[in-house]
Parts: sequence; structure tokens; C-alpha cells
Amino acid sequence: MNKNILKSSVIIVCLMLSLLLAPAVSAHSKLVSTTPGSKVDTEVARLTLTFNEAIEPVSHVTVTNEAGEEQPIQETTVKGKTMTAVFETPLQNGAYTVRWKIISADGHPASGDYPLEVKIPDPSPTPSASPSVQPSEQSSKTTPTPSAPVATAQTGQSASATPEISTQTSDEESSTTDVSQWLLAGAAIVLVIAVVASIVKRRKTS
Repeated sequence: MNKNILKSSVIIVCLMLSLLLAPAVSAHSKLVSTTPGSKVDTEVARLTLTFNEAIEPVSHVTVTNEAGEEQPIQETTVKGKTMTAVFETPLQNGAYTVRWKIISADGHPASGDYPLEVKIPDPSPTPSASPSVQPSEQSSKTTPTPSAPVATAQTGQSASATPEISTQTSDEESSTTDVSQWLLAGAAIVLVIAVVASIVKRRKTS
């Protein structure tokens, strides 16, 4: 009977201790949310970690890349349940690991980590302001088609002008010929009159 009573007492004590210790264990601080989340498509300039209860100012956070290199943090501030870390240089594309270590309000330490992936999409190409002109379009623009008819018209004008000049020349030549013929005829008449006059004069004198 004494052994059974002793065993029962031990069991009761263990149950009481577990009931007393359970609230204390469950009261330890734990991470509730993060800003940004585990996947982002923009550069990350700061991290904000929120816990279920207030934490001590000595709490801190570290961030490492895939090569294990720690990313410089310019400032870490703790206010109530929130811890904020500001980076010296925003996080670019890559996979990172965020590790936090805190001291809860009751003095119990806690730690943990979570992955962070930064994937910034490539910028879309900007359309050019003026569309490129194809060589065929340039040739069609630089060589106007109306130039040939204009040249032809000018050539026609010059060709038609030549006969007019030749016609005028022939008219002048013909007029010059007529004048010379009249002059010769007049000279011949004067010569005949002079001969006739000399003959008549000789007859009178004889």
C-alpha cells in the first residue's frame, strides 16, 4: 500500500509541475509576422519583425546571402513587439537568410530564422520615339519621281526653241539677199543711164 501511495504521489506532483510550467513555456516570445514577406519583387531597404510580446532592446537580426556574406545593417531599433533593421545598401536579386535573436520581456532568450528571396523583374524595353526608316523608304523619299517629266518638258522646250531661231535666221538671210539684189539692180540701172547719157553727149558734140 505504501508503495502504491508513493507512486500516486509522484504522479500527482509531476502533473502539477507540468501544469505550472506549461504557461511559462508558452509565454516565451515568438515571431508572428515579417515585412516584407519571404518573397519580394522589389529591392529591400528594411526589415520589420513583429513578435507576440514585447522584446528587449538588446535583440538583433542578421541577414546573409547565398555565399554566407553578412549584409551590412545601418541601424536596428526595437519598440515594444517590433524590431526594425535598416540596411546600408538595399538588398538586390538573390536568396537570403534572416536570423533573429531576441530576449523576451521575462528574460528568456529565443532565436530563429527564415528565408528571404528578392527577385526584381527586368525592366521592359522602352519603344523608340521615331521608328527606323527602311532603306527602301529612304530611297523612295530621296528620289522624287516627278523630276523626269520636268526634265523632259524642259528638253522639249529647248528643242522647240531651236527651229524658231533657225527660222528667224533664214528670214534675215532672205531679206539680206533681196536687198543686195535690189542694190545690184539699181547699180545696173544707174550704169545703163550713165552709158546712155555719155553716148547722147558724144553725138551732140560731134
